[in-house]
Amino acid sequence: MSVARILEDLRKPAPFVRPMPFWFWNGKLDADLFIKQLDDMAEKGIGEVFLHPMPQEFRTKDFVSGIEGEYLGREFMAAVRAVVEAAAQRGMRFWLYDEGGWPSGVNLGRVVAARPDLKGKVARYNEEGNVEFLERGYPVDLLNPETTQTFISQVHEEYAKVVGEFFGTTIPGIFTDEPRYGGRVGGAEIPWTPKLPEIFKEKTGYDISLALPILFGLKVARSLPENKRAQVQADFYRVITELWRDSYFKPLHDWCAAHNLLLVGHLSGEDDLPSQLLYCGNFFTEMEYFDWPGIDVIWRQIFPGNRGNHFPKYASSAAHTRGKRWSLSESFAVYGWDLTYAQMKWITDYQYVRGINTLVPMALYSDTRGARKIGTMSDQFQANPLWEHYRPYAEYVGRLGGLLSAGKPVVEVGLYYPIVSLWAGEDARSVEAKVTRIATSLLDQQIDFDFLDDAAIVGAEISGGTLAVGDCRYSAIVVPNAPVMPVETMRRLAEFAKAGGSVTFYETPPHFAARAADEAELAQLATSLSTCVASSADWDVALGMLPWTVKLAVHNANIRAIRRSCEGTEIFFLTNESLNEDASLRLRLPVQGTVVAYDPDTEQTFDASPQGGVIRVTIRANGCMVLLAGNTEGLTLAPPPDPPTRAQEVSGPWIATVTRQWAFRGGEIVMLSTVKGMDRDAGGVLGTPKRVDTLEDWDKVYYENFCGTVDYATSLPLQAVPPRAFLDLGTVGVVAEVDVNGTIVGKRLWAPYTFDITSALKVGTNNIRISVTSTLFRLMTMPEIVGELKQRGWFSSYAQKVSEYKGDRAPAGLIGPVRLLT
Repeated sequence: MSVARILEDLRKPAPFVRPMPFWFWNGKLDADLFIKQLDDMAEKGIGEVFLHPMPQEFRTKDFVSGIEGEYLGREFMAAVRAVVEAAAQRGMRFWLYDEGGWPSGVNLGRVVAARPDLKGKVARYNEEGNVEFLERGYPVDLLNPETTQTFISQVHEEYAKVVGEFFGTTIPGIFTDEPRYGGRVGGAEIPWTPKLPEIFKEKTGYDISLALPILFGLKVARSLPENKRAQVQADFYRVITELWRDSYFKPLHDWCAAHNLLLVGHLSGEDDLPSQLLYCGNFFTEMEYFDWPGIDVIWRQIFPGNRGNHFPKYASSAAHTRGKRWSLSESFAVYGWDLTYAQMKWITDYQYVRGINTLVPMALYSDTRGARKIGTMSDQFQANPLWEHYRPYAEYVGRLGGLLSAGKPVVEVGLYYPIVSLWAGEDARSVEAKVTRIATSLLDQQIDFDFLDDAAIVGAEISGGTLAVGDCRYSAIVVPNAPVMPVETMRRLAEFAKAGGSVTFYETPPHFAARAADEAELAQLATSLSTCVASSADWDVALGMLPWTVKLAVHNANIRAIRRSCEGTEIFFLTNESLNEDASLRLRLPVQGTVVAYDPDTEQTFDASPQGGVIRVTIRANGCMVLLAGNTEGLTLAPPPDPPTRAQEVSGPWIATVTRQWAFRGGEIVMLSTVKGMDRDAGGVLGTPKRVDTLEDWDKVYYENFCGTVDYATSLPLQAVPPRAFLDLGTVGVVAEVDVNGTIVGKRLWAPYTFDITSALKVGTNNIRISVTSTLFRLMTMPEIVGELKQRGWFSSYAQKVSEYKGDRAPAGLIGPVRLLT
């Protein structure tokens, strides 16, 4: 595909690569209201949305109020039907969600109500020294396929009756959310299902009763050889993870496939290896039946300035190694009232440069009356002052998604997924620390990688010194300090190395096999690969021998890079994760020829072809750049424009007019009208102009907790219109729209707040209006309002979590300095 064709496609990104938010139905079941909201979404650049029901009975301590009507009842289904028909008429798509709230598989307790025998189960040793089975740990037994079939009959089949003719068209698929099983190996209670003894013996060849002392961590088991204990634990985890996959995810996938639907969603605890051990056993095993593997990003695990989390790569790696085109992230829940578009961009870029290419923001609230406004502290819809400015963000995400789902990924380094070591009892935090150290050092050097699990490695095809897995061909494999590995995996790595591939062990190779009987062979294979072992001291040397994605002339650990190949065009996506330092880069690509630079933020393109083999580009702080190498026929390329050389301060005076103001009254967030005036006496009223001689934070211009929209007006006299002129606003909190002489010249959601105003200028007096909108943070964190929320019983666990986030107070208003750049 030519560069020109790729760029042309990005002008109108497809709906499914734009944000596809969760739409909370959490109040009135009003189809007319829902359809109006659907139209509002379309206006803001959203073409697809996920239904997310929030029933009245779901977690009342956190959500207090929910759907006014029965979840999956007649009125609810009538609303679903009306909205699906409206979406079809508008060319939009409406995804389903399989639960009332979360986690999935329970159907608000109705599965167990219909089948009490399907309650979740765990096994434990009681005080008498006997094994007993308890109904707890998770509401339903997802290790039992009958649970899944009951769940499908109660939920999926009901949707099929009402809107089944839209399956595969207006309704593309169904989201399953955070299912799990109960218990923990080595703990007081372990996962259980009635048929487990039979299944365990069939898969391992021995009776589970022989394993129970080890699984419960009893003293009697400590006298057994370490490798025997490790094997039993690994066997149990393998059986449980495969049983869960086959009992829950496979039936869901099979039902969806039979109805022309996609199965998408995510698990619990994808953030790190210890959490994966606890909540899913093996991330890759459970992702096998997801059409779009996913993760969620809540609790601010990923946040500007925190670059230590690599877990989005688990979802993208599952997609790459299983030949799936898309991977998704549910993002932004529990981020709080102060979530800005600049932060959303950083978090989006962070995930996309790690392989994610589909975004599911959480959430749009259909109803924000009373306690509903609190929710998960993540409402991005009509009650959020920033909602009216959503479209540029939606289009930006669409351009990224379009680029990073085109063609196929090019990843040459695989990082072994050491979950079997955790199964066998290795300290999970220690292994996680080493994996994080390796992952971070790879990315710091612009070496992209995928996680490779045992199934991917064992099932790979070896050819020409590469390990072909899914969509990728890996020429180098890095193995962290993982003491335990299945011998089948080590055999494959040895074959790969013999064929010319690179295998690097970090510190030490595995010395325990997943089966005790295989340890002699494992040791022999490890010895044959011993020349590839790297200690932590010479890890930098080992890094230098790995294939890179882009090569920087000067090291910069803020730069991340990913590559895709699309029918003859190579796509390189680079991000600068620094919050305040622009990056002037000299770099090389592993390809030759003409290179086009494209900025997904501004949509500017220019010729970035190498000079003397070196490409020179500058990536702004919290910015990104795409380099496209391929057929440039049909493109008119020019070098990057020279930056302005002159700066003239636009000093005012400014006339500030409050056009919108938000207040908290009677338990509601309200937007004040001109008649009501300002909420506090700040030397003016809503709609009344106020002279501002010095641009400052709204703390000083109005008052400490002021939230709203303010128009700043001034005039700029010009004796001549310059050939190129830009208005740079300096610091802004949060969104700025600029009008020059009655022409809106643009809107910026994040820095740099710079606008090309050349075409709008004239000789003489130029009238400039800058409209600035803030978040609700300053209002909703007022001590008296927090106190009222607590008194009303609305200060949920999510509100408590958000209140724990501490950071610099973000600016609000037009801070400046405002300058004319020519």
